[in-house]
Amino acid sequence: MKLAGLILGIVTMPLAITTSTSWTYSGYAEGFYSQGRVANAQRKFAPYIFTYPDNRMVDLNHAAVEIKIKSGDLFGIAGIHTGRYVDENYAAEPSGLRPIYSLSVGAELLPEWTIEGGVFASHIGFESAIGKDGPTLTRALISDNSPYFESGIRVTYSETPTLSITGLILNGWQVMSDPNSSKAVGTQIQYKLSPDVLINSSSFMGNEQSDGAMPKIRYFHDLYSIITVEDRLTLIPAADIGVQENGLGGWASWGGAALVAAYRWTPSIRTGARVEFFSDPTGVVVTGVESVKRASINFDSDLASGLRWRNELSWTWGSVDPDVRITTALSTAFSGNGELK
Repeated sequence: MKLAGLILGIVTMPLAITTSTSWTYSGYAEGFYSQGRVANAQRKFAPYIFTYPDNRMVDLNHAAVEIKIKSGDLFGIAGIHTGRYVDENYAAEPSGLRPIYSLSVGAELLPEWTIEGGVFASHIGFESAIGKDGPTLTRALISDNSPYFESGIRVTYSETPTLSITGLILNGWQVMSDPNSSKAVGTQIQYKLSPDVLINSSSFMGNEQSDGAMPKIRYFHDLYSIITVEDRLTLIPAADIGVQENGLGGWASWGGAALVAAYRWTPSIRTGARVEFFSDPTGVVVTGVESVKRASINFDSDLASGLRWRNELSWTWGSVDPDVRITTALSTAFSGNGELK
């Protein structure tokens, strides 16, 4: 009995001397309806669209719940999700992994250093899987055709509130299950020129071929800036460029750019506009997209606390069939926190 008590005391002693454990939770759900002229037999829009992909259907784009637990310098994050966003972006994953929205553990090693390992949001792009956080209703073409999530280990150094540097070792390009025995690497540098101007530079390098196939190294860079003008107007210029070995001694390239503007008229009413293009003539990340151009305008209204209604009208042209598309979406979000002592 004395030995059992001693073991129990040793195991529980760290818990007794640590600070209290805090936790936060959040949830999000977004339904949508979209209508255009160009869609395939399954009523799906173009292959380069991975969010809000359905034509003439009321559907769930994304629903997610997430919890974060923090005890002292340690933290853990876990989340699950479902919806058409998951169907499109996680199609290559085993079915058992697709419900994972986030799953990671980490530590704040020093005030300036953080390490985290697992499944987490991508370090690439100015838009995320949570639609309400974006400046426009639908995602930019460069966002839809670059990673929304990734798995691996990331280390972040934040010397001051104006500078953040992150290095990553990843399983690959938007994957949880490792496609090969090699690893990819990534970087992210965020710098605030002023409280109203953020500059982001993100990169990726890795082999995206399966084991046994000829390696083809992929290099990718994402550059954007978020500029706030008098707390009402937000401007986001963004550009992506990628190259990958073609197996013939040369390189295949793809890329695109977007310019987004969002204006807040009142605390509950916003408008947005976007012009953009995307090109992948050799089908590195998506096939059948030699040159796509798109413009859109949107109107957003908060109907109640946590309830947002968004509407968008877009025009698409270029090497694809021209199309006019309308999309409407209703989203709800909630969050909270607590503490265990």
